[in-house]
Amino acid sequence: MARAFQSKSGQALNEPTGLITRHAPIDRVFHWITALAVLLLLASAFLPILGLKFSWVPLHWITGAVLCVAVAFHTVQSTFFRKLK
Repeated sequence: MARAFQSKSGQALNEPTGLITRHAPIDRVFHWITALAVLLLLASAFLPILGLKFSWVPLHWITGAVLCVAVAFHTVQSTFFRKLK
């Protein structure tokens, strides 16, 4: 049984009809890529200092390049392809 939502004044409001999308899928992907890149950059920066021996330079360099491309993409997308709300 569906309930009608009421405002503070007692008037019935429209019921929600569907799923609310808070963030577009491209925004979610950007944030996951950014989070993963930052974690990899931190790991490849501090693990060699702590004594873990591995080839960290290529990982660090490629991850930094991926982060730069993601930030540039996000800047272009949010500047030119979004409406002000």
